[in-house]
Amino acid sequence: GWKSDARIRIQTDKSLIGTEWTATFNGEAIEATHDISEPYAVPYPSMLAKPEELRAWTIPAKRLREGKNSLEVTQRSGGVCSVLFVDLAIGQQP
Repeated sequence: GWKSDARIRIQTDKSLIGTEWTATFNGEAIEATHDISEPYAVPYPSMLAKPEELRAWTIPAKRLREGKNSLEVTQRSGGVCSVLFVDLAIGQQP
């Protein structure tokens, strides 16, 4: 099994200030984190999202499965927006 927790981020097309989001991974709620930093080196920093366009959650290592996993992200309040991308990093340190 996995030995390190993972972090998942979403980026939207609009500011998320004043919005509320929840997420589940493999059917269980996961906790939001304030760590929205880039998980990998970025060659084009000018193309990075603005902090207010990002949300992130921590996935405990014990919830990660070999093979198929499921993620559900739900916007509970706030204006309509679109999720532009999702990234998942395993074993990254804040």
